[in-house]
Amino acid sequence: MRDLDQLARLARLDDLTQRTMAWADRPAHWRPLRRGKTVAAQVLPRVEALRVRLEAPLVVATFGGTGTGKSSLVNALVGRPVARAGQQRPTTTRPTLIVGPEVDLSELTLPLDEVDRVEASSPLLEHVVLLDCPDPDTSEEAAADDLASSEAVTQDRSGGSNLAILRRMLPHCDVLLYTSTQQKYKSARVIEELSQAAAGCRLVFVQTHADRSEDIREDWAEQLRGAGIEAPDLFFVDTQTALAGRPDAETQRLHDLLAEELTGSQRARIRRANVADLLQALLSQAHDETDPHRPQLEQLDTQLDEIDATLRTEMAGTLKRELLGSRGLWERRMVAAVTERWGSSPFAGLLRVWSGLGGWIASLALFRARGAAQMALIGAVQGVRHLQQRREEDDAAALQRRGGALGLDESRLGRDRLVVEGAVREAGFDPVVLSNEDLPDRGSAMEATFLSAASRRIDAVVARLAERNARLPVRLWYELLFVAYIAFVLWRAGSNFFYESFWNDEPILGTEFWIPALLFFLLWSVVLATLYTRRLHRGLRKRVDEMTDELLSAQLGATLFPAVREALTATRRDLDELGELRRDVGSIERPSTRLGAARPT
Repeated sequence: MRDLDQLARLARLDDLTQRTMAWADRPAHWRPLRRGKTVAAQVLPRVEALRVRLEAPLVVATFGGTGTGKSSLVNALVGRPVARAGQQRPTTTRPTLIVGPEVDLSELTLPLDEVDRVEASSPLLEHVVLLDCPDPDTSEEAAADDLASSEAVTQDRSGGSNLAILRRMLPHCDVLLYTSTQQKYKSARVIEELSQAAAGCRLVFVQTHADRSEDIREDWAEQLRGAGIEAPDLFFVDTQTALAGRPDAETQRLHDLLAEELTGSQRARIRRANVADLLQALLSQAHDETDPHRPQLEQLDTQLDEIDATLRTEMAGTLKRELLGSRGLWERRMVAAVTERWGSSPFAGLLRVWSGLGGWIASLALFRARGAAQMALIGAVQGVRHLQQRREEDDAAALQRRGGALGLDESRLGRDRLVVEGAVREAGFDPVVLSNEDLPDRGSAMEATFLSAASRRIDAVVARLAERNARLPVRLWYELLFVAYIAFVLWRAGSNFFYESFWNDEPILGTEFWIPALLFFLLWSVVLATLYTRRLHRGLRKRVDEMTDELLSAQLGATLFPAVREALTATRRDLDELGELRRDVGSIERPSTRLGAARPT
């Protein structure tokens, strides 16, 4: 069961590592996010190195300021002198690797050509290798002044400064033995280097020179907590008496800690915790790079929303004015929708004639033509009117042709581009996200999307108005009024022909009856058609207002700057994934040990 749990934890850690690598590899146009990903990409090879050497011996490195007794501590732990020790000057200028006689160094990722190897037999070296590192607080020049004639300085010069050598070694270490003294524990430079090196390492804190110093562990622990480092236990040892074979109680306690916590059975747990801590450190650093700049993203998003909303408001206002001014277009559409529902009936026929009356009256001009030139002119005018009416009947096409009048002229687009350029630059995005924007094409696409949505809503408004005014009671009322006049005229003509002319010898009705009857029929038809179309128009303004309000509030998916929107969306997606990775890494269980570590954030 424990093996299965161990495999499950390793699988989860592998998954988080792969997800973090995929996140870091994705390109980013937002500079703060790119800086965070760059940092992550630089640290991820160290994570991978930890993962591949899970079963290799633990690498325990010394870390501390000049003269803090790092090499003396190594000698005390091994039980015999294996590292060159000094008192004040930087004795260690080239790392010394102390290993057991049977250790396979090929399993380690250390740059072996940069270290001096020493073999020694010790119980501690059965599970670990010791690495005695240079000091982080000694400059190359200071070392040269103190040891100008030594071979160590020559080696230091060939490999770089002590600090550079130390930084090359630390990514390959699993545990740091941090040594300090009463004089050195407040060294800002050492604390700074420790803060950078602590991520991905377990820590053991040792105060040396117990034979001649006061115990400063309580104050030291407080200082470490202020630096974000957990120190569950600190040791106060005398390395000289330990090396002489008379270890004090603290030295023995340190031996016991290393023997219990660094055994082979703990190896995978320590490295798993180191990987988790390293992942959390690099993700937290990426978060720290991006989090202060998130308000700039919101400002850019707000700027884009304001520009798109202003354009939609202007287009909706222009569209509303055109729709309210196109009463003839609305009338023909609604009459056509009503008569389609009614089918064939006397009043429906009247409405069809009324709807096409303009073209019909215009065609009468042909009878007034006196010559071929007049007939050709009247025919041309009538043809143009007919084509215009046919175009207006297609609302979508008519609205598309009006798109250029919706306010998206080039000067307006140019002003919006300047505003967005400033917002993009201030938000920290690369200018490339705006360089590919073709505003005239994007403006046309935005108009097309807006007008397409408007056309669908116009169809819906027409359908609702037609349905409301095509109900059976309304139809029966107008059909009755229209047919009543026709029935009256037919009854009067029939009464005159069949009754009055035969039985009372009265003359049959002539033109003096039929001409007024026809005039009154036309007048009655105009009155009924006008009343009905006024009924259709009733509430039209309210419907148009509702439609334009819907267009303003609807998410049409159209924007004037889609590339900027896409970059903003991708950035937010990366930030969301960064937060999710941080939560997942933070939820990984760390082993409860007496070893110190950088405090998770």
